[in-house]
Amino acid sequence: MPTEPRCFVLAKATLALYALDSDGNPIASPAVWADAKAEDLKLNSRYIYVNHKPTGARYNRRKPVDEIHEIAVGRLWEARFNPASPTSDADVPMERGARYALVITWIDERPNSTEDAWARRIYYGVTCDGFDVTSRDLFESEDHRTFTADFFRASNGKGTPTAI
Repeated sequence: MPTEPRCFVLAKATLALYALDSDGNPIASPAVWADAKAEDLKLNSRYIYVNHKPTGARYNRRKPVDEIHEIAVGRLWEARFNPASPTSDADVPMERGARYALVITWIDERPNSTEDAWARRIYYGVTCDGFDVTSRDLFESEDHRTFTADFFRASNGKGTPTAI
């Protein structure tokens, strides 16, 4: 069966963050936060290399030793609203040193298609590098959050996205 090309818009992603169990698998319920809409999403993958010169070799050779995945999301401010206790902690902090799974899902909704297509990346070993909340004027702010992940797994399909 031939493959059907699909294009997914980075800005139409939905993000969710899950804690990891002792084996490194996402704990599906409850999510730390879910249904965040991506804005100014940047996905960066880099590989770390070392140069080595084998015995008798004329030139150095590069050898990959590790990979780094960086995820930057604009306008993501995690907040909790508790009407019963308005003075409770409103921010949703990621625990320092804790590792999470960040799930990014894209849906390609075609108007004349019988089934929507989806694509997903689950980033594992996610830590929060930091965040900035900056007010530009009365009605606009720039909130940037950056994450680093150990690796990711990609999947895709048609219809409703499968459970993580």
